[in-house]
Amino acid sequence: MKRFFYSWILEITKIISKLGLILNLPFLTSLAIILCLRKIKSKIKNKKKTILILEKSHGINDIKQIVKYQLDKNLKFVLLSRIHLNIIYQFFKKKNNQLLYCHYINKVFYYIKKFYNINLIISFNVRYDTERVLQKLDKDLNIKYLVCQKECLFNANVLNNIKNSLIDGFTKHPFFKINKFYGDHITVYNKKFKNMITSINYVNEKNVSVVGMNRADEYFNTETQRKNHILFFLIRPKTGLKWDEKNFSWQKLGENTLKTVLNFAAQNPDLKFIFKIKLINDHESVSQQKMIKEKNLDNCFVVYGGNPVKLILESKFIIAFNSTAIFEGLAAKKKVVIPYFKNDYNKELKEFTIDTSNSNNILHAENEIHLEELLNDLCKDDEKLKYIDSERDNELLEENIGNKDGNSSKRLTKVIESLV
Repeated sequence: MKRFFYSWILEITKIISKLGLILNLPFLTSLAIILCLRKIKSKIKNKKKTILILEKSHGINDIKQIVKYQLDKNLKFVLLSRIHLNIIYQFFKKKNNQLLYCHYINKVFYYIKKFYNINLIISFNVRYDTERVLQKLDKDLNIKYLVCQKECLFNANVLNNIKNSLIDGFTKHPFFKINKFYGDHITVYNKKFKNMITSINYVNEKNVSVVGMNRADEYFNTETQRKNHILFFLIRPKTGLKWDEKNFSWQKLGENTLKTVLNFAAQNPDLKFIFKIKLINDHESVSQQKMIKEKNLDNCFVVYGGNPVKLILESKFIIAFNSTAIFEGLAAKKKVVIPYFKNDYNKELKEFTIDTSNSNNILHAENEIHLEELLNDLCKDDEKLKYIDSERDNELLEENIGNKDGNSSKRLTKVIESLV
């Protein structure tokens, strides 16, 4: 019921926002934004500083982790659907007028500040076209701007492509190019992203903090774990390939991996399998979703979107590919199976995936037969299911998600408090 009511409010406010643009009345757009703001519930009352969160999956989970651990003593978090900023951006992009765009945005937030005393805005990616304008907010508004960069899985090839795009203003079209960060601070998950953005002078080193992945804190702070199911994160065909100009995808790898897992599930009806799909409406994995539906197994369940923490904590082991779920699995002390079909994809694996070699807890399936053998071993031999503590896993966690101690939420909270 709540979701339906919010969807209804959102559609109405989108109309109001568009009307404000047509009539050149930023007050109307600010009213639309205010009407669809939602608070993140907290047990702590009488908070002083208001933080506006530009809602995004996973990023929101990092903020909610702060609230869960009751670190938000002086902070109040409110959510805004990013659709409103997109509406404004698209309107002025058609006019191709940066000056009017910045002026309108500043007026909108001037009125929002009058009604809703916002102290800080948080975005989750330096690359979002529709949000970069907030770096240019009038300083007299006294609204700080923080980017909590949530992406972290970059091999050398992908990182280099991102670097070149940042140097070029991070956009292929001429509207609102920015090749330097004008906001107040950036937090990142790992050192390699910080080193990249500071090496090209995109941002001053003092304005970047490595905090690690907040949502991973829960894995370190949960002692009792159940082992209810095998968790498979469906392989998205374009994962890690955004910068690849060749006509290549992981489509076949995903389908062949899924076929093997479904056949194994059919042969083992006593085992429970959960298939995790990244988005509620994930068009990339449609063919795999169809395969699960057609197989129609009673022991197979699909979960769309949402925070995967509970699913990972309650799993026997996980199956994932080129995903942060691999490192979340390690943080949760789970075995992780990666379909690593080298004979078919050796060149692409080196070019587009993260090095996860030499871990006792990451098992690379060389082919479909080997994958089935690994599934059989892990499901039927408790010894092989046991997690083995290793320094290599700590290295992988530090290098990729920047969190090997479960204190990322504290580090992020400290950054936010220093800004407000």
